[in-house]
Amino acid sequence: MKAAIITAILTGLFTSALALYPQWHLRTLRGAELNGSFATYDLDEMAYAAYLQALIDGRPRKNDPYTGRDDSTEKPQPESLFSIQFVTAYFAAVPARVFGLSATEMMPVISAVSAFFTALSLFWLAFLITRSSWLSAAVVLTVIAGGALISGIGVISEFKDGGSAYPYLPFLRRHIPSLSFPFLFALFGCLWKGFHADAARKIYTFSVLAAGCFAVLMFSYFYLWTAAASVIVVLSAFALVGPRADRMRSIKVIAAFAAVSLPMVILYLVLLSGRN
Repeated sequence: MKAAIITAILTGLFTSALALYPQWHLRTLRGAELNGSFATYDLDEMAYAAYLQALIDGRPRKNDPYTGRDDSTEKPQPESLFSIQFVTAYFAAVPARVFGLSATEMMPVISAVSAFFTALSLFWLAFLITRSSWLSAAVVLTVIAGGALISGIGVISEFKDGGSAYPYLPFLRRHIPSLSFPFLFALFGCLWKGFHADAARKIYTFSVLAAGCFAVLMFSYFYLWTAAASVIVVLSAFALVGPRADRMRSIKVIAAFAAVSLPMVILYLVLLSGRN
């Protein structure tokens, strides 16, 4: 287990270094003329950085980075994709305020942190299944490097249609979805532990933890929580056709997960109904 922990940390550090490479390269090119700029993975990051800066400045959750309008009693604002997917924004905004960082300064920090914990989370999930630290490390690097290939962007687009080769690590778009990804893999890790637990306390503990991860995803990035929900439905269907002992345990996991997740789903629908 000690070797696995060391391998996981080293894999996380390597992934963080990879995530920070664009910022290092920009700093190398610009030198003293960096002027606080940050290397971007995606054009959408400009809007996300503006929303993050608004939260750092103490403006309300319902603020519009495109118009600059803030929610107030006199001029209430509708919900938006920013205000509904707010959790990871606060994950970044709160420490930024504590340490006196701007959104521009926080963006490279988000890259390093999200890459590190995504690698650790994915390593943990892979290790639960394979019980091999080196195979788990290979899984992490394959999944992270293969994301651009599967989605048809990054360098592969140069061969496909002559498009621009960006972003080379699509999961690192900040702060959405980069800070959400650790919770995606942790969710499946917790479900795996729940489905294989031998005591009721562990079954319910891991089910609740999985539901907590699902709640973070729900209020962070639409495409991650809907993908997670789809996989959970499939996993549940397979679990319910297994041997009777496993089936009863699976029912407990699914029931506990659903019971904790349902209030979050209702809250999400309430916020969604408040969009313009």
